[in-house]
Amino acid sequence: MNCSFEVVDFEDEWSYEQKFDLIHGRLLLSCLAEPKKMFERAFASLSPGGYIEMQDCDFPAKCNDDSLPNSNLGKWYSYIFNAYVSLGRDLGIVKNYKRWMEEVGFVNVEEKIFFWPVNTWPRDPHLKKLGFWYGHDLLELITGLKPPLMRGLGWTLEEVEAFHVKVKKDVMDRKVHAYHIM
Repeated sequence: MNCSFEVVDFEDEWSYEQKFDLIHGRLLLSCLAEPKKMFERAFASLSPGGYIEMQDCDFPAKCNDDSLPNSNLGKWYSYIFNAYVSLGRDLGIVKNYKRWMEEVGFVNVEEKIFFWPVNTWPRDPHLKKLGFWYGHDLLELITGLKPPLMRGLGWTLEEVEAFHVKVKKDVMDRKVHAYHIM
């Protein structure tokens, strides 16, 4: 067998005997208290010529008009961002990944940026399809992000669930022109 997978907490000390050819991280923005340290550990744990690949989204979502800030979805992004800050996590870290990689020693760092609409509002058929799928993913994410609002902002479960009903309507509302940079 020439491939094996290990699932561990990036925040724990890395004590592997072997070096890795590939380290992959996806949607870790809310998981890392010290993200630059994770890149340092990854750099030290890669074989010569090895790769790190990070797939994450810039948070919160963006919008080129006033449809997001005036929506419950826009409020949700703000509340989630603030809830995570109160829990010691900064969801705005993705924009620093490339710089941190270079600072710890990675070379030839390539950053690919993708536009991901939150729902089917774009006219372009490909973006419309992407927005359809991402919108459904976002609905699941919203459902799963009850604890940060409760622990970080002190909301009750009933308050979170009532608010989520409104937020989910906005996710599917084509008048809300939100998108993520991935």
